[in-house]
Amino acid sequence: YTASSKPDFLVLFFMILGLDYTLRLIDSSQRKYLMAAASCAALSVIVKFGGFFLLPAIVAALFFRTRYGVEKPPRGRMKSLAMPILLWGLLMLAPMVGLSIYVREASGLTYIQEFGFWQSLLKLKIILILWSAISVWLAGYLFFFVFYKSRSPLWAKTQHIIGEFSSHTATVLTYFSMAMIIFGFRWLITPGHLIHTYLQNGMDFSGGYILKDMASIPQLIHGYGMTVINRFIGFDLFVVLLFFLTLILEIHTFRKNSAADKLLQYKRFTLLIYLVPFLMAMFSPGRFTQHHALPFFVAISILISEGLKLLKLSRWRNGHSKVVCALVVILITDICWFSWKTASARLYQARQQEDIAYEFADWLRTNIRKGEVMVTDHPTRIYVPEDYPHIVIFKKGYLPDRIEQLKKLIDDKQPKYVYYNTGRSGSQRMPDLRVLLPDRKIKLIKNFDSRERGYRRAPDDRFVVYEL
Repeated sequence: YTASSKPDFLVLFFMILGLDYTLRLIDSSQRKYLMAAASCAALSVIVKFGGFFLLPAIVAALFFRTRYGVEKPPRGRMKSLAMPILLWGLLMLAPMVGLSIYVREASGLTYIQEFGFWQSLLKLKIILILWSAISVWLAGYLFFFVFYKSRSPLWAKTQHIIGEFSSHTATVLTYFSMAMIIFGFRWLITPGHLIHTYLQNGMDFSGGYILKDMASIPQLIHGYGMTVINRFIGFDLFVVLLFFLTLILEIHTFRKNSAADKLLQYKRFTLLIYLVPFLMAMFSPGRFTQHHALPFFVAISILISEGLKLLKLSRWRNGHSKVVCALVVILITDICWFSWKTASARLYQARQQEDIAYEFADWLRTNIRKGEVMVTDHPTRIYVPEDYPHIVIFKKGYLPDRIEQLKKLIDDKQPKYVYYNTGRSGSQRMPDLRVLLPDRKIKLIKNFDSRERGYRRAPDDRFVVYEL
């Protein structure tokens, strides 16, 4: 209901530019490409978190560069020790930073301030599990891949490859950290914004709220399955189909060792590694929308074009022209389908003035004075007028935290009015204020329901206004 910044196109620019420098790394020994790729990843993280997905591709490019013969593989045990020890230290320290610095919106205190150190760990037991898991992983890694000596040539080769990856990872993280310090120096001066941005959705380690919203295991499985299916449909099923066909051709070419150009093959492998986090996100239960997938869509499009070249060179080349014609027909159908959907969405959006937010805004200015103290829902959930100076907003998040925060704001600010959206957000629905505060005298003075409207921003929007 208010203009919100969507920096995904800026992230797309830095990600694609960084991917270009990453692919240049494979056949060049110049460090400037590594510096440029790491800088683009850092800038993407500063704008939005997408730059983290570029780091595995940069590591892969350094690995394939040694396979292409541009430079020799790194030597020395210390280089292979650098990555696991650095990663272990970061993972051990990260939860402590969150517990001691992140201020919970529900209480206005950090976990350690509110519960103490040991109670915080007991409350968030997954931190203890995380520390135990990464400690076991570090011990296993050091024993099997660094100190253990075997007469098996295969095991020795595996140790060498793991050590090489470890060394390249340490190199990439060093360049990335330097770029983050240079471009994100304000975070070093005022780290509160960074911590609030990246930890506000990461400090509930229990998963309890998500599980409580599900009535049964079949409901959980059905909800997860529909989420994954809708993501692939929204991404474009035709493009997904072509991508998996390209993947099959790439596997066939690799098994037959029939790649005519090793450089192009290594670049395709790098793009595939870049897409691994994307595929994991598509199958994850977390939030992953279409605009988050823009850089990966570009990478998939490049791979598909390379896949058509592989098809022409494969054993199925005799039927190449027929396959291409069939794909062109499907592509035209796909473009027409999405064009129709886009046109329908634009025509629907032209009726935006029918949304209840406009009626709500008119009623608000007519019936409530600007000097009144009000507690209101988040601007993404409800209309919040800018010309009312005494509005206090309770933030988005998990339903129990929102309820706790709303009660605290009512006690602290003593507002005359409270209004919010009781429509469903995911599997959550804000309950009636009279149920939340049964001991207080509360009157429902206005209710705006979107279900009978010709235009609905969200299908279940329902604005309620209470007087205390």
